[in-house]
Amino acid sequence: MALVMAGVLALVSIPLETSSTESSTQTSTETPGCQGRTVIQNATGDPNCLRLVVGVNSTTLSAGQSLQISVNLVNGLQYSNNVSVPAVPYGPTGSFEFGGFSIATWSGCLFPAPLQFIVVEGNYTVDSLPAADPDYGLGGQMCAEGQTATQFTFGADSDSVNVTAVSCMGNCSPATRLPTSYRLDSEFTVMGYWNVTYARIHPLLAFSTKSSNGGGSSFGYPEVAPLGQIPFVPGVYTLAVSTMWGQAELVHFTVK
Repeated sequence: MALVMAGVLALVSIPLETSSTESSTQTSTETPGCQGRTVIQNATGDPNCLRLVVGVNSTTLSAGQSLQISVNLVNGLQYSNNVSVPAVPYGPTGSFEFGGFSIATWSGCLFPAPLQFIVVEGNYTVDSLPAADPDYGLGGQMCAEGQTATQFTFGADSDSVNVTAVSCMGNCSPATRLPTSYRLDSEFTVMGYWNVTYARIHPLLAFSTKSSNGGGSSFGYPEVAPLGQIPFVPGVYTLAVSTMWGQAELVHFTVK
């Protein structure tokens, strides 16, 4: 997927409209150490020099048309960037700004997922989403023989990461770097929306693919929309994407 800072994103061959964050607590700022790049600064003032980019195929859909979503998390530094996993990534006291479905950017049982999304009916802001569902806290998703990430090492000016993780079966192994690198990049399609409490009540619906040995749940990779979506009807909707480090982007769109 090509990123164009001042223009559009490309999702398959369809031009994507970049997102617009609407929150009184979020501003674009030049951050020391980020090579003069403009990054999204979250409410805690700690963007970790990561840039979250969200795109859609259109902000005006016709009845029956699907929403094509592109999500990309990029290191804004021109050198590698080690970012630790928050101690409490989920829940009202965690780093995600609101409840949502995890976005699958790799297969297998490696948690937590750093990106999540939800599409809801109505014109929401980053602040009003958790206010609409104050008990949105999600539990961490786990599965048999899963691994827990402790650190993500981003490549220079890249969405490619190496993950340091621990494996826990009875006892936990020392943290080690996994041999495979991953891209924090995803493109998928939704045909409808969810209410603001659905992701909290049914967090595992995004993990519908069973592992090869039949035990536990793994990522539905490549990303597919979670179950339970309500078909679009005419109105205004909000696509909300956030990271476990607190970045959040919203795209408002209309269905006619």
